[in-house]
Amino acid sequence: MNYSYNAVKFTDRRSYNKNKLKKNVKAYYDQPGIIVFKDRQPVIMDKTKVSHSYRMGEIKHGVPVDKAILRVISMEDALAYCAKEKIKIQKQYDSTGILIVSLPLYIEFNEFHTKAIESGAFYSVQQDHIIKVDEHIIDYDYNEIWQLPALRCQEAWDLIDAAPPALDNVVCVMDWGCDTTHPNLIGKTVNNINNIIGGTDVMPLVANDNHGTPCAGQICASNNGLNAMGVSPYYTKVSFVYIFSKGYPQDETSFITGVQHAIDQPDCIAVSCSFGGGAYRQTWQDIITDALLYGRGGNKATNTLGLGTLIIASAGNGPCPPDCDAPINRNLYPASYDGVMSIAAIKDPSTTNPPGQYLKTNWSDWGSKLFCAAPGNRTPGADRVGQPGYTTYDTYLFGGTSSACPITAGVAALVHASNPTLSANGIKEAIRIGCNKVGPYNYDAVEPGKSFETGWGMVDAYKSVLYATSGQIDPGPGVIPNLRVEVSGNSIVNQGDVYNLSYSLTTNIALPAAETINVTIFYSQDISYDPGDTIITSFTVTIPQNGYSYLGQEAITIPNTISGNYYIGVNASTIGGETYPLDNTAFQGVLILAPPAPPAGLNLAVEIVSLFIDPTTALPVVEYRFQNIGADTVYNFRYRKGFVGRDIFEYEKNQIIKSEEYLTIRTFWKDVPPQAEWPDILYRIEILSVNGGLPDDVSGDNIAEATIDLGPPEP
Repeated sequence: MNYSYNAVKFTDRRSYNKNKLKKNVKAYYDQPGIIVFKDRQPVIMDKTKVSHSYRMGEIKHGVPVDKAILRVISMEDALAYCAKEKIKIQKQYDSTGILIVSLPLYIEFNEFHTKAIESGAFYSVQQDHIIKVDEHIIDYDYNEIWQLPALRCQEAWDLIDAAPPALDNVVCVMDWGCDTTHPNLIGKTVNNINNIIGGTDVMPLVANDNHGTPCAGQICASNNGLNAMGVSPYYTKVSFVYIFSKGYPQDETSFITGVQHAIDQPDCIAVSCSFGGGAYRQTWQDIITDALLYGRGGNKATNTLGLGTLIIASAGNGPCPPDCDAPINRNLYPASYDGVMSIAAIKDPSTTNPPGQYLKTNWSDWGSKLFCAAPGNRTPGADRVGQPGYTTYDTYLFGGTSSACPITAGVAALVHASNPTLSANGIKEAIRIGCNKVGPYNYDAVEPGKSFETGWGMVDAYKSVLYATSGQIDPGPGVIPNLRVEVSGNSIVNQGDVYNLSYSLTTNIALPAAETINVTIFYSQDISYDPGDTIITSFTVTIPQNGYSYLGQEAITIPNTISGNYYIGVNASTIGGETYPLDNTAFQGVLILAPPAPPAGLNLAVEIVSLFIDPTTALPVVEYRFQNIGADTVYNFRYRKGFVGRDIFEYEKNQIIKSEEYLTIRTFWKDVPPQAEWPDILYRIEILSVNGGLPDDVSGDNIAEATIDLGPPEP
């Protein structure tokens, strides 16, 4: 059986509530009104119930919704195209060339994608998805604020107090809800936004949705008698972006708009992301690179680099019970994206044997992508307790890499406070130089000075601030040269069809010299490029000197020998100076459908007996007949009918029709076309399925058409 998933957006709540009770429902999302069905047939869009319907091969990497993320080549051309096609723009970001738009009603995404790419106004057209994101939070009993002396925060504060900064710096925290009324956070947040319901109120929307409060508190909470203090309580404020909630669905555009919010604030030095989950998203990689290039004063439209905004993310709390170790090199996003500072968690030293050691927790994710480690076990912070009413304030023992991430962001804020002229690379370098090589780890395992377990080591605020104020040379703004590949195309295709794949090769800097790049397009059954993958084609392309990108399309004939879930991948060779080849390969997931075997002996035919205007009611009267001309009995069938180009309605009949028997139906039709159209307009009846499957083994008699008979009606 060729099953697939259908993500269906309903236009009215009554239809949505009725349909989500069906047995073939695999998931439903109340807020956007989307239900995911597992079925053999696509769901037909109509103007009364269903506005959008998308087929897909699997749901584990996200459910498509009625929004799209457009990367523009020319904003002027893109806006003109959207105006011409009446496409509603939800958000426009000139500095990074991104449009987030509503998909038109009753249009397949494949059709929207093809037309948008053919317009020549866009690098890529990606559908938005609802995605699953897991938070990392571990609740421990009360303990002292051991992370502050471990990082030598007081010594760092003393250095900064000798030459206090003129202005506060800002760290953008993207997370679940934040209690901005907490005594330790009053006056510590600015420019908050709520991407869940809109507005600036980021208070938790539902119970137990408070993960963002301790995250913000670890950065800048001030001690107002509750023993909760952040790493940078005197010089830093948080700009909180509410992007995830236990009570509401999450979509990937929230992350994009959150990072864009940070880019748009000239004093925002870092983004703290204490979450992870889902699959690789090219649009997330793009906006992260944009933050590093254009944050703090840059502009993509004029190719003006800013000082850069760091992206700091929790490495993850490995999928293992408390007594086992996390697997090495697990890909968790956003921590695994190019340019992100991935942070592991260090144990409370009072719990080690012997006490006093700084060791990575066994559950903290680790591997070659790790940047450094920070306290992440039993770290006191600001939060509400007294569940479920949140009525009592107290010290809260936070934990996980969720804690280590904002603690490192707080150190970045201290470094910037001590030297506001530093670029993002300069702040990052100061943190790297300041790290202490703790634990019995091999610090030459990944590269000289870097271990798998803690990266460059455990952060030290004092040493980092000391380096930042020492007059050492700042590496300056910008990023290491990098080439990334993007692909886009339809997600469903039949064997033997021609598949149009769009791809782009984009560099993050203007190339100092022309680069010739080897490109390979291939089939894969997973998101990897392996020697055993089937090569579709290979060729070379050239990006000229001072160029940024190459756009291409490839027409691929899908062979009749493969079916099911596949990926079509595009791999490009590296450019000069590139050190991160992971994003040189990109994939488009596609469900390849094989034609079903015809149900032998099953054949239901339809014919229109008569179609005329009743003189009494002035309504069309249609008489039509279904006849079983096959050997098998018909028990159930679905069909649709109506005038072509006007309203079409679907019907289902649970009717036994034995071989050689027929069923005749005569009915009025209330949709009356203009009289001038009567000689030409077609009334069509089409059989959609028989006995729950495809129509039958003879397709030529599944459609009947007729025009209105202008003569006298038959008696």
